[in-house]
Amino acid sequence: MAAILEYFNTAVHLTQQNFITSSFEWLSFSMMGHQPD
Repeated sequence: MAAILEYFNTAVHLTQQNFITSSFEWLSFSMMGHQPD
């Protein structure tokens, strides 16, 4: 049970990191006038 929770927490953490990174990339593209694909 603990292993499942640990796996879930890691997956959520990685997802949040990816989302934040994508948001920053999109913001920087927007500021330069380019839309990411």
